[in-house]
Amino acid sequence: IDDGHKFVRRINVDFKEGLRGFCGNVKRHAVYYSTTNRRLGAFDLESEKILWEQQYDSGCDRACITPDGSKLYVPTGWWSKTTNSGFLVVNADDGKLLKRLPCGVGSHNSIATLDGRFVLVGTETNLWVFNTKDDSLVLNVKDCGESGVFPFTVDSRNRFAYVCLGKHVGFDVVDL
Repeated sequence: IDDGHKFVRRINVDFKEGLRGFCGNVKRHAVYYSTTNRRLGAFDLESEKILWEQQYDSGCDRACITPDGSKLYVPTGWWSKTTNSGFLVVNADDGKLLKRLPCGVGSHNSIATLDGRFVLVGTETNLWVFNTKDDSLVLNVKDCGESGVFPFTVDSRNRFAYVCLGKHVGFDVVDL
Protein backbone atom coordinates (compact mmCIF):
# COMPACT_ATOMS: atom_id res chain seq x y z
CA ILE A 1 0.00 0.00 0.00
CA ASP A 2 2.81 2.39 0.90
CA ASP A 3 4.43 1.82 -2.51
CA GLY A 4 1.55 2.87 -4.75
CA HIS A 5 -0.32 -0.46 -4.74
CA LYS A 6 2.14 -1.96 -7.20
CA PHE A 7 1.95 -5.57 -8.34
CA VAL A 8 4.23 -7.75 -6.18
CA ARG A 9 4.08 -11.27 -7.60
CA ARG A 10 1.83 -14.02 -8.89
CA ILE A 11 1.51 -17.44 -7.24
CA ASN A 12 0.18 -20.12 -9.57
CA VAL A 13 -1.83 -22.93 -8.00
CA ASP A 14 -2.89 -25.85 -10.17
CA PHE A 15 -6.67 -25.99 -9.77
CA LYS A 16 -8.43 -28.63 -11.79
CA GLU A 17 -11.82 -27.01 -11.32
CA GLY A 18 -13.29 -23.55 -10.86
CA LEU A 19 -12.62 -21.43 -7.82
CA ARG A 20 -15.79 -20.62 -5.80
CA GLY A 21 -14.33 -18.65 -2.92
CA PHE A 22 -11.13 -17.33 -1.39
CA CYS A 23 -10.35 -15.90 2.06
CA GLY A 24 -7.16 -15.36 4.02
CA ASN A 25 -5.82 -15.10 7.55
CA VAL A 26 -2.78 -13.06 8.55
CA LYS A 27 -2.15 -15.00 11.79
CA ARG A 28 -1.87 -18.27 9.88
CA HIS A 29 -0.08 -16.80 6.83
CA ALA A 30 -2.54 -18.81 4.78
CA VAL A 31 -5.36 -18.47 2.30
CA TYR A 32 -8.30 -20.82 2.02
CA TYR A 33 -10.08 -21.71 -1.20
CA SER A 34 -13.25 -23.52 -2.17
CA THR A 35 -13.85 -25.08 -5.58
CA THR A 36 -16.68 -26.18 -7.83
CA ASN A 37 -15.77 -29.79 -7.03
CA ARG A 38 -16.82 -29.41 -3.35
CA ARG A 39 -13.21 -29.02 -2.15
CA LEU A 40 -11.89 -26.72 0.54
CA GLY A 41 -8.16 -26.25 0.97
CA ALA A 42 -5.50 -24.29 2.80
CA PHE A 43 -2.51 -22.76 1.03
CA ASP A 44 0.56 -21.56 2.99
CA LEU A 45 1.73 -18.19 1.66
CA GLU A 46 5.28 -18.59 2.99
CA SER A 47 6.08 -22.07 1.66
CA GLU A 48 3.67 -21.71 -1.31
CA LYS A 49 2.39 -25.22 -0.69
CA ILE A 50 -1.06 -26.68 -0.14
CA LEU A 51 -1.36 -27.56 3.56
CA TRP A 52 -4.53 -29.63 3.34
CA GLU A 53 -7.59 -30.29 1.22
CA GLN A 54 -10.93 -31.79 2.17
CA GLN A 55 -13.94 -32.64 0.05
CA TYR A 56 -17.44 -32.30 1.49
CA ASP A 57 -20.44 -34.20 0.13
CA SER A 58 -22.74 -31.23 0.63
CA GLY A 59 -20.40 -28.87 -1.20
CA CYS A 60 -18.63 -25.69 -0.24
CA ASP A 61 -18.97 -22.14 -1.45
CA ARG A 62 -17.58 -18.74 -0.41
CA ALA A 63 -16.13 -19.42 3.05
CA CYS A 64 -14.96 -16.97 5.69
CA ILE A 65 -12.49 -17.37 8.55
CA THR A 66 -12.52 -15.91 12.04
CA PRO A 67 -9.83 -13.25 12.60
CA ASP A 68 -8.07 -15.49 15.15
CA GLY A 69 -7.70 -18.14 12.43
CA SER A 70 -9.34 -20.93 14.40
CA LYS A 71 -12.49 -21.71 12.41
CA LEU A 72 -13.72 -21.55 8.86
CA TYR A 73 -17.42 -21.11 8.19
CA VAL A 74 -18.29 -22.70 4.86
CA PRO A 75 -21.66 -22.34 3.10
CA THR A 76 -22.74 -25.53 1.33
CA GLY A 77 -23.60 -23.61 -1.86
CA TRP A 78 -26.49 -21.99 -3.67
CA TRP A 79 -27.05 -25.28 -5.53
CA SER A 80 -27.66 -27.18 -2.28
CA LYS A 81 -31.44 -27.31 -1.91
CA THR A 82 -31.64 -30.18 0.60
CA THR A 83 -32.10 -30.35 4.35
CA ASN A 84 -28.36 -31.09 4.55
CA SER A 85 -27.48 -27.58 3.36
CA GLY A 86 -26.39 -24.71 5.56
CA PHE A 87 -23.09 -23.72 7.18
CA LEU A 88 -20.16 -26.09 7.81
CA VAL A 89 -17.93 -25.20 10.74
CA VAL A 90 -14.42 -26.39 9.87
CA ASN A 91 -11.16 -26.59 11.85
CA ALA A 92 -8.70 -24.28 10.06
CA ASP A 93 -5.73 -26.48 11.13
CA ASP A 94 -6.72 -29.54 9.11
CA GLY A 95 -10.06 -29.03 7.39
CA LYS A 96 -11.95 -31.44 9.65
CA LEU A 97 -15.66 -30.81 9.94
CA LEU A 98 -16.52 -29.70 13.49
CA LYS A 99 -20.29 -29.28 13.06
CA ARG A 100 -23.09 -28.26 10.76
CA LEU A 101 -25.31 -25.25 11.33
CA PRO A 102 -28.67 -25.53 9.58
CA CYS A 103 -29.74 -22.25 8.03
CA GLY A 104 -31.96 -22.93 5.09
CA VAL A 105 -31.26 -23.88 1.52
CA GLY A 106 -28.88 -22.32 -0.96
CA SER A 107 -26.30 -20.84 1.45
CA HIS A 108 -23.57 -19.21 -0.59
CA ASN A 109 -21.98 -15.96 0.64
CA SER A 110 -20.46 -15.50 4.08
CA ILE A 111 -18.45 -13.00 6.07
CA ALA A 112 -16.83 -12.90 9.51
CA THR A 113 -17.07 -9.59 11.34
CA LEU A 114 -13.86 -7.66 11.95
CA ASP A 115 -14.04 -8.26 15.71
CA GLY A 116 -14.60 -12.01 15.18
CA ARG A 117 -17.79 -12.11 17.23
CA PHE A 118 -20.16 -13.03 14.41
CA VAL A 119 -20.35 -14.78 11.06
CA LEU A 120 -23.07 -14.09 8.54
CA VAL A 121 -24.33 -16.20 5.66
CA GLY A 122 -26.86 -15.61 2.94
CA THR A 123 -29.50 -18.12 1.80
CA GLU A 124 -32.06 -17.40 -0.89
CA THR A 125 -33.61 -14.26 0.66
CA ASN A 126 -32.48 -14.68 4.26
CA LEU A 127 -29.46 -13.29 6.09
CA TRP A 128 -28.34 -15.39 9.05
CA VAL A 129 -26.10 -14.22 11.92
CA PHE A 130 -24.26 -16.70 14.19
CA ASN A 131 -22.20 -16.12 17.34
CA THR A 132 -18.69 -17.55 16.83
CA LYS A 133 -18.21 -18.24 20.54
CA ASP A 134 -20.78 -21.05 20.64
CA ASP A 135 -22.08 -21.12 17.02
CA SER A 136 -25.58 -20.20 18.20
CA LEU A 137 -28.04 -18.45 15.92
CA VAL A 138 -28.36 -14.77 16.83
CA LEU A 139 -30.59 -13.46 14.06
CA ASN A 140 -32.39 -14.54 10.89
CA VAL A 141 -33.45 -11.62 8.69
CA LYS A 142 -36.08 -12.67 6.15
CA ASP A 143 -36.92 -11.08 2.81
CA CYS A 144 -33.66 -9.28 2.15
CA GLY A 145 -31.58 -9.31 -1.01
CA GLU A 146 -34.59 -9.16 -3.35
CA SER A 147 -34.02 -12.43 -5.25
CA GLY A 148 -31.14 -13.86 -3.25
CA VAL A 149 -28.54 -12.70 -0.77
CA PHE A 150 -25.75 -11.64 -3.07
CA PRO A 151 -22.37 -10.28 -1.89
CA PHE A 152 -22.74 -8.26 1.27
CA THR A 153 -20.65 -6.54 3.90
CA VAL A 154 -21.01 -5.44 7.52
CA ASP A 155 -19.91 -2.16 9.09
CA SER A 156 -17.09 -2.22 11.67
CA ARG A 157 -19.50 -1.88 14.62
CA ASN A 158 -21.70 -4.82 13.48
CA ARG A 159 -24.65 -2.48 13.31
CA PHE A 160 -25.61 -2.69 9.62
CA ALA A 161 -25.27 -5.16 6.78
CA TYR A 162 -25.37 -3.98 3.18
CA VAL A 163 -26.76 -6.68 0.87
CA CYS A 164 -26.46 -6.40 -2.93
CA LEU A 165 -29.69 -6.83 -4.86
CA GLY A 166 -30.06 -9.54 -7.47
CA LYS A 167 -32.29 -7.90 -10.07
CA HIS A 168 -31.42 -4.21 -9.74
CA VAL A 169 -28.35 -2.07 -9.11
CA GLY A 170 -28.59 -1.24 -5.44
CA PHE A 171 -28.60 -2.81 -1.99
CA ASP A 172 -30.68 -3.48 1.07
CA VAL A 173 -29.61 -2.01 4.40
CA VAL A 174 -30.19 -4.45 7.25
CA ASP A 175 -30.27 -3.27 10.87
CA LEU A 176 -28.41 -5.95 12.82
